[in-house]
Amino acid sequence: MTRWNYRIRLRLRSLFRRDRVELELTDELRFHFEQLAAEKIAKEMTAEEARYAALRELGGVEQIKEECRDMRRVNYIENLVQDVRYGLRQLRQNPGFTTVAVLTLALGIGANTLIFSVVNAAVLHPLPFHNANRLVTLWATSPTIGFSGPGTLTDAGYKEWRTENRVFSEIAAFRGQPSNLTGMGEPVRLTGVAISPSFLRVLDVSPALGRAFAPEEETAGHNHMALLSERLWRSRFGADPRAVGQSIKLDGEFYTVIGVMPAGFGFPNEADVWTPLTLALDEHNASLQIVARLKPGVSIGRARSNVALIGQRRPHRAGDWEWEVTLVPLSQALAADVRTPLMVLFGAVGLVLLIACANVASLFLARATARQREIAVRRALGASRIRVIRQMLTESVMVAVFGGALGLLLAALGQGVVANAASLLPRSLASQSAAAHIASAGIDFWVLGFTLIISVLTAVLFGLTPAVRASQGGLIESLKEGDRASVAGRGQTYLHDAIVVAEVALALILLVGAGLLIRSFLGLMNVDPGFSAQNVLTLNISLPDSRYGSARPMIAFEQQALERLGALPGVNSAGGVLGLPLGNGAIAGDFTVEGQAAPAPGAQPFIAAKKVIGGDYFKAIGMPLLQGRYFDQDDSEHAAHVVIVSQSLAHHFWPHGDAIGKRLKPGFSNDSWCTVVGVVGDTKQYSLEEAPSPSMYLPYAQAPAPFLMEDITLVLRTGSDPLTLVAAVRRSVSGPRFNTGLLSMFAALALLLATVGTYGVLAYMVQQRTHEIGVRMALGAEAGDIVRQVVRKGMLLAAGGISSGIAGAWALTRFLSSLLFGVRPTDPATFAVVLLVVMAVALLACLLPARRAAKVDPMVALRYE
Repeated sequence: MTRWNYRIRLRLRSLFRRDRVELELTDELRFHFEQLAAEKIAKEMTAEEARYAALRELGGVEQIKEECRDMRRVNYIENLVQDVRYGLRQLRQNPGFTTVAVLTLALGIGANTLIFSVVNAAVLHPLPFHNANRLVTLWATSPTIGFSGPGTLTDAGYKEWRTENRVFSEIAAFRGQPSNLTGMGEPVRLTGVAISPSFLRVLDVSPALGRAFAPEEETAGHNHMALLSERLWRSRFGADPRAVGQSIKLDGEFYTVIGVMPAGFGFPNEADVWTPLTLALDEHNASLQIVARLKPGVSIGRARSNVALIGQRRPHRAGDWEWEVTLVPLSQALAADVRTPLMVLFGAVGLVLLIACANVASLFLARATARQREIAVRRALGASRIRVIRQMLTESVMVAVFGGALGLLLAALGQGVVANAASLLPRSLASQSAAAHIASAGIDFWVLGFTLIISVLTAVLFGLTPAVRASQGGLIESLKEGDRASVAGRGQTYLHDAIVVAEVALALILLVGAGLLIRSFLGLMNVDPGFSAQNVLTLNISLPDSRYGSARPMIAFEQQALERLGALPGVNSAGGVLGLPLGNGAIAGDFTVEGQAAPAPGAQPFIAAKKVIGGDYFKAIGMPLLQGRYFDQDDSEHAAHVVIVSQSLAHHFWPHGDAIGKRLKPGFSNDSWCTVVGVVGDTKQYSLEEAPSPSMYLPYAQAPAPFLMEDITLVLRTGSDPLTLVAAVRRSVSGPRFNTGLLSMFAALALLLATVGTYGVLAYMVQQRTHEIGVRMALGAEAGDIVRQVVRKGMLLAAGGISSGIAGAWALTRFLSSLLFGVRPTDPATFAVVLLVVMAVALLACLLPARRAAKVDPMVALRYE
């Protein structure tokens, strides 16, 4: 240990006190020389003879010094410092080359860093909780209504899972519960969540101030407690610690603030306030979502087996149908809606980086060719191939580091754009949570590490081949002045050509993917949703249970609100609905048609969306009446029950157009027969991608109790342009727009880089063949012949890239199939358009160097050497 410490101290001393160590080494060698000389003089030699004999015996002084330095093993650090200094000098002397190389890499690395920061936040690390990989959620699927997602569990179902599971150390439930905060300045609508007392224990999170909910606070009468988010605490209480213990008014009722959550905590959906969850054990209200923590040592597979066993023993029911329940990691559930598009974008920016690396590799190859004589001189003076390669790789790493630093800055600047785009994602739980994580994506340790690693790998990727090629040239040929043919041999030319082919191929793959998404998006925008969103204003109203706990006051409120709103100046019609089109509010399920046989056991029933409406909803939303009549004031609570059906539902059961007067039951228990009084057009209930949903509409005054929920959307059609329902349409296409916009941007960047690469290679070729072109023109070649030759060369390279790119796109675009609408991954029209675009751009890239070649002065070219 003592000898090892001595060696370390000796090496550190040699590194940091180099001048002192060198002086000591010189003194020591002088001492040995004088001792040898004295021994020779003692053997009766003259002083001159003794001096030469001592020098011969001792050997070269400088060689001995170098051996001593090698023994200290610090030369590699000194050489690295020399390489860095020399590289900086070379880059500073070639500002054009340095600028182009750094900017090209910055675009590629910046795009990758930006998307990685998003993937890291939304997919890889979406949960900032302790042991987040142990958190799971229950995923419910109903083949009957075609729904799959988190939640949709009843209160009774949650109690069963809580008592019967054997794999969870903690299990909790929550449901969204938006609230109106009043009595503290301007009223504001809060994102609220009702949670069970075990919720924070599952997440292993404690309030920053105050306490969490106690078990007894989930019972009615003891549940008027609230936890505030840190941002709400700051905005409404000025970050006053005395806020704990004060009261706030939510939906007209007072709640005592018992705690403030830590900064940054907002699970789920960036919540503002949390209140205790009160279980009503209502089998029709299937709105609970579950989060649980696995016991230590319990794997996901074992937990899924236990969940499946519970499901077999006691199938989960909600409403009038059964649900299949499985277990998924919570992080996977939160990223479900964005995982595929984000991974596609990550692959796309990876291709952009490859193109950027190919461009910079081409620049380094050209630069290495121009430095061939310099490298040959260095090798002739004793530099090894490894030393030359290391020097050139050092320059590559420096360019990559500069590009990575600039790319990191570009990624930070671009996060605002991506966050704004992510805020438009669909409003499901997974999308909202993913959008929140995307919006909060920042430059953290993981992103910095990724940028550093990708910068180094990039440097090796584009720098190693030029460095090896540059060190392979013959010394004699390279040192011959005027022999430019040796500078750029066939191997060098073939490598340049291969780079261009690869760039064009990768750019074409990205362009085809972007083209498919653009066609899909345009098709989606042209879909008729079945209603008119122009001049339509919507208002979401949440009725508190304290005043509207039963059907009668809710119906009275809806009628009075529509009467008053309909009388406002400029309002043409007013209606209400529980669940707008292109939203998540429609209840779907089977129903009974009078005179129609029920589906056979195990057969798929006919499913329809069921909506409750009031006032002149159809007129306000712009849905056409095809048969019969709309609802009117006579369709009251005590009148005969009526229903209006959509065109597709009527055509399925009454194909001869005789739906009016037929009867059906909506499908909930204790409901009565409803007479069909009208047929309206079909609408897109859930998304623009789906087929029109068969639907039935019930008057608000006659709706069965399970249909009456707290949230009502009022719809007003006005004579001018207010805040419109277009927002719902925009949200429906926001996912495709997010994917299309980013992939198109990266594809355009790839095409630009490929164009620059093609131009650079051809310009380099023209420069290298200036003497040859001059000779040909002196012998009678026309300018057009030279242009055709250069263009032919470039288009041949482009053709090779296009051929490879089409094959690659044909194979890779199949991964986009889940993101497309109305277009196949192998759509011939898209391939044809992209092919024409790439050929046109390649031709443009060829013409510029070709025109330069045609303008070569033969006399100047012949004197070029």
